[in-house]
Amino acid sequence: MSSYAWLSRFREGSWLSYRKFMLELRQDVQARFSVIDAERERIGEIRVLYKTGPEGIPTEERQGFVVEPVDSSLGKLVQAYCALGGNPFDISMFLTPERPIDFNSEEFYTNPGQGVAYLKNTTYSLNSGVQDGDMNLLKYQSSRVGGKITIPTEANTSIIIQQSRKWITQELMVKVRLEEQILKLCDLREQLDNEVEQMLWATYGSFNADNEFDPQRYNPRYTCGGIAYTIDSTFRVPESDNTVNYDNDVEPNQPGGINEVALGQYPNLISDKEEEKNTAL
Repeated sequence: MSSYAWLSRFREGSWLSYRKFMLELRQDVQARFSVIDAERERIGEIRVLYKTGPEGIPTEERQGFVVEPVDSSLGKLVQAYCALGGNPFDISMFLTPERPIDFNSEEFYTNPGQGVAYLKNTTYSLNSGVQDGDMNLLKYQSSRVGGKITIPTEANTSIIIQQSRKWITQELMVKVRLEEQILKLCDLREQLDNEVEQMLWATYGSFNADNEFDPQRYNPRYTCGGIAYTIDSTFRVPESDNTVNYDNDVEPNQPGGINEVALGQYPNLISDKEEEKNTAL
């Protein structure tokens, strides 16, 4: 087993090894952010703008499509897609993850359905089992076609559509592949955004002046420092100034010594035996 494969049950030596690794990586967070930010700039970002209805809730009516920067990878792919006759609104309804915007402590969303497709009015009974209602998005509502479509009807339609595609198979594949490339880059951009968000949370946003740590959104207890203190103070008794020292020469339940009171609540946290000290495995 890897020395860092544990999550819930671990020794003090395992924790100290991982703790050192985690805290030292904070020194590289600025360089890591610079690489990620440069990659995000290269990829670019797409935003679909929706018309808002009552109370500022977005409808499914698309009114705008923005790619920034224009010379990014996404910008070039979208230009190629449009040159082939493609409508950028047809690529996907959700090309960026939903992020609520807070205006005066009231949240507003930028995507219809808050960026999620889901079934509405799902019911269950012992007699009829699960019965699903319509989807929340117009495109997938079975009620628009008179309910669930029967197999014979689908088969008849499929034959006609399949015949219509035979002579333009290559052209369709070029268009579909462009859509796939755009979606993959949007997914990659989302992964990089999530990574920056986790870095911000872990380090109090210390790597970039434009990324501020909001304690209302990020619990300080779950920063690197907060997590380190929580586990440290469980294994060892904190000093009067709330620092934690590991001193094996101190008696249990004394500052720097083993915290028997706290460890008694966590049987999954294990003190080291003499032959295990200074090892992670």
